[in-house]
Amino acid sequence: MNNSKSQEEYQKMFIEQASTAMAMVDNNMCYIAASPSWIRDYGLEGIELIGRSHYEIFPEIGDDWKDMHNRCLNGATDICEETAFERTDGSIQWIYWDVRPWFISEDKIGGILMHTGDVTRRKEKELEKARIDEILEKTNEIARIGTWEVNLLNNEVYWSKIVREIHEETEDFIPNLESGINYYKEGESREKLRKAIESAIADGTHFNLELEIITAKGNACWTRVVGRSEYLDGKLTRLFGIIQDINYTKLAEQQLNKAHSELQAIFNSKAIAIITTDRDGIINNFNSGAEVLLGYTAADMVGINNPMLFVAENEVIAFKNELKELYGERPSSFNHFQDISKYIDISKRDMDDTREWTYRRKDGSTFPCQTTVSSIKDVHGEHTGFIAVLADISEIKNAESELLKKNELLNYAERISKMANWQWDPVADKGKSSKNLYNILELDEKITDLKLDIYLDFVHPEDKEITAQHFEKAVIDKKWESFTHRIITTSGKVKIIQLLGEVFTNEKDEVIEISGTCQDVTEIKMAERNLQKAHSELQAIFNSESILIITTDREGVINRFNHGAEILLGYSAAEMVGIEKPRKYIHEDEIKKFRNDIAVLNGEDPATYDHYANLFKRELNDTREWTYYKKDGSPVSVLSTITTIENGDNANEGFIAISKDITEIKEFEDELLKKNQLLNFAEQISMMSNWKWDTVVDKVEWSQNFYKILELDEAITELKFESYFRFVHPEDIEIVNQHFEKVEKEKKWESFTHRIITTSGKVKTIQLLGKVFTNQKDEIVEMIGTCQDVTEFKMAERKFRGLLESAPDAMVIVNDKGSIQLINKQSERLFGYTLEELLDKPVEILIPTRFYPKHTKDRNSFFNTPITRVMGDGKDLYALKKNGKEIPIQISLSPLHTEEGLLVSAAIRDVTKQKLAEQKIHEAKESLELVAQKLSSQNKQLADFTHITSHNLRAPVANLNSLLEIYNQSETDADRTDIFGKFKTVIEHLTLTLNTLVDALKTKIDDSTEDLEEIILGTVLEHTKEILSGAILNSGAIIKSDFSKVSTIRYKRVYMESIFLNLVGNAIKYKSKDRIPEIRITSELENGNIVLKFHDNGLGIDLEQHGHKLFGLNKVFHRHPDAKGVGLFLTKTQIEAMGGVITADSTVGVGSTFTISFN
Repeated sequence: MNNSKSQEEYQKMFIEQASTAMAMVDNNMCYIAASPSWIRDYGLEGIELIGRSHYEIFPEIGDDWKDMHNRCLNGATDICEETAFERTDGSIQWIYWDVRPWFISEDKIGGILMHTGDVTRRKEKELEKARIDEILEKTNEIARIGTWEVNLLNNEVYWSKIVREIHEETEDFIPNLESGINYYKEGESREKLRKAIESAIADGTHFNLELEIITAKGNACWTRVVGRSEYLDGKLTRLFGIIQDINYTKLAEQQLNKAHSELQAIFNSKAIAIITTDRDGIINNFNSGAEVLLGYTAADMVGINNPMLFVAENEVIAFKNELKELYGERPSSFNHFQDISKYIDISKRDMDDTREWTYRRKDGSTFPCQTTVSSIKDVHGEHTGFIAVLADISEIKNAESELLKKNELLNYAERISKMANWQWDPVADKGKSSKNLYNILELDEKITDLKLDIYLDFVHPEDKEITAQHFEKAVIDKKWESFTHRIITTSGKVKIIQLLGEVFTNEKDEVIEISGTCQDVTEIKMAERNLQKAHSELQAIFNSESILIITTDREGVINRFNHGAEILLGYSAAEMVGIEKPRKYIHEDEIKKFRNDIAVLNGEDPATYDHYANLFKRELNDTREWTYYKKDGSPVSVLSTITTIENGDNANEGFIAISKDITEIKEFEDELLKKNQLLNFAEQISMMSNWKWDTVVDKVEWSQNFYKILELDEAITELKFESYFRFVHPEDIEIVNQHFEKVEKEKKWESFTHRIITTSGKVKTIQLLGKVFTNQKDEIVEMIGTCQDVTEFKMAERKFRGLLESAPDAMVIVNDKGSIQLINKQSERLFGYTLEELLDKPVEILIPTRFYPKHTKDRNSFFNTPITRVMGDGKDLYALKKNGKEIPIQISLSPLHTEEGLLVSAAIRDVTKQKLAEQKIHEAKESLELVAQKLSSQNKQLADFTHITSHNLRAPVANLNSLLEIYNQSETDADRTDIFGKFKTVIEHLTLTLNTLVDALKTKIDDSTEDLEEIILGTVLEHTKEILSGAILNSGAIIKSDFSKVSTIRYKRVYMESIFLNLVGNAIKYKSKDRIPEIRITSELENGNIVLKFHDNGLGIDLEQHGHKLFGLNKVFHRHPDAKGVGLFLTKTQIEAMGGVITADSTVGVGSTFTISFN
């Protein structure tokens, strides 16, 4: 025992002095001793250990460690080289251990010895290095960057995994310097690299090149090659560097250059007019097509004028008002383009408006033009100006053109990826990042306390929610997926970044860290979007059906043949692309002339000139008319602009021809000549002419027929306004002056009629129609119009007007559209409107709105079968006056067939007085009928009185008979005296009944509200029992009542007593032979009304058979000798006379319930 004690003390002393972390516990895992290193490594300073449980000190120890301790307490030894120990504060401590038992004696274990060491710092460095290596490897994979090295001492070449992937070589391939150089495309790329390596070897010059390689699989790929030199003791020993795959970026750049060249070719075309302005409307681009179309030069317009010089201002104002109604904002300036730009800013949307405008050329001529106006926006989506694509649709209004839009050039994509790495501990919410992430965010590198919220503060507000959700999802799913979102940097820049990452978990499958990379892909994304937009716009133009677009390569072979070319020429793209040249549809003579013209233009010899070869480094922009030949051989005239397509090196890659079919224009010129001849002939027939007045120089032009109307010599050509004005009738001079003053003020011409006196003295009436044109200052510069001799028409109109005014009724003339054309004075007096107020107004203005649908249908029906007839025969018709009053009317309709079409004449007469007379007769008739009905009703009531009287007297008489029978059967004087007293009571009630019957007769005649009094229901029931005492005694009837809810009612006493007498008497009379009659009477309130219910257990009534006649006079439902069918009829009569209702619920063999609801 002493030996074991000494051994334990020795071990304890050894442990307390040990330099490493050691502890000694007993069989209960309670501390006996611990070394200073143990206390220090596990942060136990100041904590009393001796005697306390190891698990109390370390509650975070799991069951697997406890099982290990139990094994050691049973004699086992456990050694672990390293493991993670998760502390209660969430931190991870890496340790190793050696745990084994200590013995009290040879076969008795006293506890265990634990020897451990803290290797956390070493482990963290290992993990950190592994993470950095993994991040760098992933960074290189994402950016497609690999490393290479040439050892100049032994000529060995090293390629990383990514370099092999870029070259599409296998892992076992062993490269050397020459074989590596040979991968670069023969020619410029290979020579550049060879010279760069030679310079690096010669003098250590670094190099950074963009070169094209041909991979082992034969694929072309653009790469960036960066090289550095390394010297040892002044001697060049090594070349090393990186290779990056930039194929995607390089191809995007080439496509962008090509798109720009094609867009520029289209903009320079004379076949399409394109104009661009800034947001204030000042023109900044005015292409050749616009010069041809409008007659102005670019020098006249660019930076000087806005489109108001050639656009009708009223149309611009109308367009602006549409935007005003759409966005609810009022224009704030006199500059229409500034206002339109303001609406675009409000809408936050692209503007793309196509409509027909009226344009004015430099020579003053006007023409309709279909124009597509679009908003030009910068890379930030801000509106900076307008682009308009114009198509002259004077001759071909139905031809729609896909208009060219000029957009800003695509930004070059960034050639080297901007990448950073990051780590985030979601448990402690602590982050780390490389320097480049600070650069991307424009964040001060001194800020080191990084949390998720600090990063989320940089996230674009519209992306913040989905970004936070992405981090949460990564923690939940323990998996990171590639994610792209927007940020706003410290300086306010919006960038697009791509996050890649990996999730790390502990042994409990809990997320302890997420690390990954962050790449600024803003410029790449912008390049993708701009490229897609440019491609979409080009594709839209190429797909146009109204424009022919054909492109060729440098050799003239067609490589694009759009849908418009297929439609016009009849060839399919499959027949032409890659196979044919333009001579397939162009005559060789025209090609020869084109070649000769271009040779002369460029100072070359036409005999040897080849435009395909000679234009390799020169621009071409030629517009001319061509004759194309369709597949069926038929010719078609086109206006075509041919332009060279340049690549990024300004070399010609081919040609683009943009053509427009002008066959219809030529046909239209011929047609126009014919129509001018027909117009002159039509003017002579219709006595119509046309005129034109230049108000600035007071110069007038008249057509030939105008001279004839005035009977003026056509040799007189020096015409002014006075030339016309001197023919005006003296009495009409004032109204003519007023008309022209109004036109000058309102800048608008309205139809105008007045009289003239011709050279021979004839008086004629003429009608003038016209249109007013103004300049930019809103000053009238010209008026044009027609003049028609309407003398005969006006004479006929005056005759018709005279007949109309002589009509005794209101007359309204309506056309087939339902519009009022003429009314007479009687109509003005009847409806309160003047002719001017009703002219061309719908006839429904004179009809109440409730008749609109039917009237429209009837009007259409009349115009289908127009015959003279009365409208709405047998129906009441109404009209609506100006003051809103309705009046009854009669209408007669008559069709009028005129040269202008069918008209309807409606003769309208006010029948108000007639209707009033009819109403009085009708009211007198109704009064007589009411008197007759009342007399008839009273006669019927008198006839029923005899039935009612006999019924109400029958109960008291029957009661007297019952009392008499009981009296005769009585054996003692006392019984007979008692019964005799009842005789007196019954006789008194009999007298009262007679009086009641007289009053009952008055219920149908007198006011039911008279003689009302407050009646106690219990008193009425006692009164009823006294009257029916004989019947109650004979039947043994039991009568119960409950008037606790309603004990009184304001009612006619005679009615209430009659109701109780009839309903209680019937319950006794129609009792069941199988049981003693029981009657229960209750009162209650339902919805504010007093309700009485009479329940009995009598014979019951078959309501399915007799319900409809239950309360009828003389209606009986049982073979009872005293049944007369009067009681229920009388009860119902009395209840309804007071405004009440009685209903019944009954079952045969069970009983009945009568419910009375008093009003």
